[in-house]
Amino acid sequence: LRLRQINYATSLGEAFAIKGDLASANLILRGVLHEISERNKHEAAAGGGVDGWTCLDAVVMLDLAQVAQQAGELDEARAWADSGLLAVAKQTPRPWACDNCQGHLMHQLGAIAESRGDRKGAASVYVKALAHCRATGTGNIEQIKAALDRLNDNDNKAGS
Repeated sequence: LRLRQINYATSLGEAFAIKGDLASANLILRGVLHEISERNKHEAAAGGGVDGWTCLDAVVMLDLAQVAQQAGELDEARAWADSGLLAVAKQTPRPWACDNCQGHLMHQLGAIAESRGDRKGAASVYVKALAHCRATGTGNIEQIKAALDRLNDNDNKAGS
């Protein structure tokens, strides 16, 4: 498949997730991830470098983590987010998009910890995600800061 087709399919999976059709989103996103993996195997064998496909597998893993979290499958969500971080870590050279994706994956791991009731773990991940995003100049800073502030506000209210 071509990059444009993969992007369309990924967008369709994301649209299903937003609509709440998690089964369809999961099916489409897993299919997309399979196609990306197959393409990346062929590119690696051919000595391919950074291109429009770089980090796309990690982006789809982030989507799958979000879908799993929405479905209440927190172990699966954690596994997808962890796999996404591993995929990002393997990228060399490492483009800015990979740093951005890493920030989003770290934020997702904080949200998963928060969903499990692990407020201390969530805060720790959010602090690391915030530091990463600030150091790399990537997006998502305001969302991570808001999540961390919300946790701190709730902790302050509980301590009062």
